[in-house]
Amino acid sequence: HPVARSKWRDLLKMRNIWKQDGAADRQIEMLKDSAFINDEMPPEFAKAVHQSMEVRLFFPDEVVQHKDQPADVLYLVCEGQIERLSEGKKSIIDVGGIWGEAGLLSDKDGPSDTLTAKTPCGVLALHRKNMIDVFDHFPEAKAQFEAISRRSREGVFEAGGQSWNIYRMSCFKDCSSRFLYLLDLHLERHIFFSDETVVVENTEGEDMYILYSGTMEVKACC
Repeated sequence: HPVARSKWRDLLKMRNIWKQDGAADRQIEMLKDSAFINDEMPPEFAKAVHQSMEVRLFFPDEVVQHKDQPADVLYLVCEGQIERLSEGKKSIIDVGGIWGEAGLLSDKDGPSDTLTAKTPCGVLALHRKNMIDVFDHFPEAKAQFEAISRRSREGVFEAGGQSWNIYRMSCFKDCSSRFLYLLDLHLERHIFFSDETVVVENTEGEDMYILYSGTMEVKACC
């Protein structure tokens, strides 16, 4: 009964628990429990993230997220309980619980869990695309996000058991160690989301990019 289902979703959006004074502020405070959306970020950034989140309603035993689905979304449980099945082990996500932070960066980093509503649940969903759009308006928050991501991913950017650096790049093999040292001091480390645009064709560029983790897709018009 898709029509009835749609009405229930609309009902959730209109319920007093979502519209009462202070409801949005409480949800924003819940969001700040996330490692990526915390008190280090500007207050307006958290509000913008909250406004970009999608309200969802799930009935008991309804699958919220299947392990085979792309993990490109963060869920904040605002009402009810969700059962999490991870590697054969079950756990409960209560009100205020957050799932899927790492998946905001890429599907590869996202957890392979199945989430099922244990009770009628109201959640806020933050999609990666919406997060990227918010960061376009908050470059300082994006820089802080990257710093937090690097700290949480220490040891990930490695190859062959040794940390990546420009000294091993063939294009710099004939350069002096002094030159490479000074060059390395001026390198900026950035982390990009999956599906985030890094360079746009036919725009003026003054930068060289060195890919040291992950993969990129290149599209060029002929």
